[in-house]
Amino acid sequence: LVEGACLFYLNREEEAERRLESALGLATHHAHAALQSRILAMISLLALNRGLTGSAAEYARRALRICREGGDAYGEAAAALNLALTLTRRGEFAEAKRHATTARRAFAAVGWRAGHCRATLALGIVRSRAGDARGAVGLFRKAERLAAADGYRREECIALCAMGGIRLEQGMLSKADRMFRRCLDMAMAFAPGGDMVAEANRRIGQLFLARGAAAPAVVHLRKAANLARELRDRRAEGVAGRLLGLCYLNLGDVAKAMSHFDAACGLLRRAGCLFDLAETRVAVAEAILARLDD
Repeated sequence: LVEGACLFYLNREEEAERRLESALGLATHHAHAALQSRILAMISLLALNRGLTGSAAEYARRALRICREGGDAYGEAAAALNLALTLTRRGEFAEAKRHATTARRAFAAVGWRAGHCRATLALGIVRSRAGDARGAVGLFRKAERLAAADGYRREECIALCAMGGIRLEQGMLSKADRMFRRCLDMAMAFAPGGDMVAEANRRIGQLFLARGAAAPAVVHLRKAANLARELRDRRAEGVAGRLLGLCYLNLGDVAKAMSHFDAACGLLRRAGCLFDLAETRVAVAEAILARLDD
C-alpha cells in the first residue's frame, strides 16, 4: 500500500496500479478490512486521476461499505469525502451532497479538524454548483475560519477562491478581486508552484474577462494553464483553456478561440469532468451565438 501510494504521488500510475492491486489481493485474502478500505480509497484516487470517474466512484463506494460494516468511523468519513468529490466532478450533486454531509459529521465526531474543514469545503462546492449560492457562502466562511484557526493555508485559499467565484457570478467584482488577490498572495507564500497559484490566476483572469479586459485576462489565464499542465491537472488546464477561448473570441481571433475550446473539451473529457465539459460546451455555444447576433 505504501509503495503504491508513493508511486501514485510520483505520477507513476501503471506501477502504482500493479502494487495496489497486489496489496488489495493480500488484504482480501487475509480478511483485513481496514487495510482493504485504505487500498480501495487509493485505487479510487488513481482512477479519478485517470478520468475514470465511474470506476473511481465504485471503488469509493466499496471502501465506504467496508468501513461502515467494520465500524471504522475515520475510514467511513474519508471514503465518503472521496466519493463526494468524485460525484461532484461527474455532476451528480444530490448524492455528492449526501456523502459530503456524512463526511463532515463523521470527521467532527472523530475530532479530525482537517477532515472536517475539507468536508465543509466539499459540501460548499456541491451547493455552489447546484445553484445554492447563499448556502455555499455560509459553508465557505466556516471552512475559512477553521482553516485560519488551525493554519491550513491551502484550505483557506480554496475557501477564498470559492467565495470570490460566487461574488464574481453575482456581479460583486471588487469584492471578488480582493478575495482572489489575497488568495494569490497567500499561495505564492506557501507554494509558488502549486495548484492554488494556478487557481488564483485563473480566477483573476476570469475577473478581467468579466470587466471586458481580454488582453490582461490572457496573461493570467496563460499562467494558470501552464502551471496546471506542469501539475498534470487536466481539469484546471481545461477550465483555463475554455476562458482563454472566450478571451480570443472577444479579441476577434476566432481560429485561436476554437483551438482553445477544442483542447479544453478534450482535456475535460479525459479528466471525466462531465459537469465542466457541459459548462464549456454551453459557454462556447452562447459566445458564438452572441457574436452572430452582433
